[in-house]
Amino acid sequence: MKNSKWIYYLVAGLVIVSGITLAVYFGAKPKSLPKISFSHFESPEDFGNNIYKRLRLEIGSHNLVFLGVEAPQRDHYLIWKGFLQSNATEHKFDTVIADKSLGEITEFPIDEFISLQENPQEIIEGIKKILTSTKRVVIIAPTSFFTYMIRNNFQTMLRDAVYGNTEKVYDVSWLSFSLSSFANNKDEEQNIPFPCNTTPHDVDGSSELGCLILTKSKTNYRKKRIPGKHPGMLDQIGTKEYLALFSKKNP
Repeated sequence: MKNSKWIYYLVAGLVIVSGITLAVYFGAKPKSLPKISFSHFESPEDFGNNIYKRLRLEIGSHNLVFLGVEAPQRDHYLIWKGFLQSNATEHKFDTVIADKSLGEITEFPIDEFISLQENPQEIIEGIKKILTSTKRVVIIAPTSFFTYMIRNNFQTMLRDAVYGNTEKVYDVSWLSFSLSSFANNKDEEQNIPFPCNTTPHDVDGSSELGCLILTKSKTNYRKKRIPGKHPGMLDQIGTKEYLALFSKKNP
């Protein structure tokens, strides 16, 4: 009887682990999976460097990577500066592209500016060519363009164009990093850029993202802050999609 119970629990455990793995790989919406737990960083660049180190293999195996930012937050560009500079020689990107809506970017060189909103279909055709080539490309744009948690954005159109109506995971794929600030305490909740509203008040369809950020914020309110350092964390939130949360330096 004891042996039977042991076998039952072992099989049940394997089923649960397999289910989570398949959900993450094939596109279901799993609970966020921590990749970098709440930690402190010397600088934005240090956070970007740690993101690359933590996901080095995943980044190296994809020749297209999307990097999201909050346009007014200059720290966000420094994070991706550290990320790009940390890439090993074999993982360096051949081309760095930025969306025109971000305006001037001085933190690192941009090879080309495009408009994902004005010419989405034209850009998608270009991206489909990138996916079947060996050229390594990174595209930087507002976070709201890239996360599946916001309805009807650019990545949604790209997925439809590449995958069609099938759930099959093709050999061509990309990584997507959404980046947002988060709240260190209740007083800062109003500064979260994506409101956690409920229907019908969720006008732009961003509440799923806003509520996740709010939940992650609240989970870490009681954790000690280190003066002079930046709090940050990284979660996997979907199929090859990650959410990076970063805060201003503590006084």
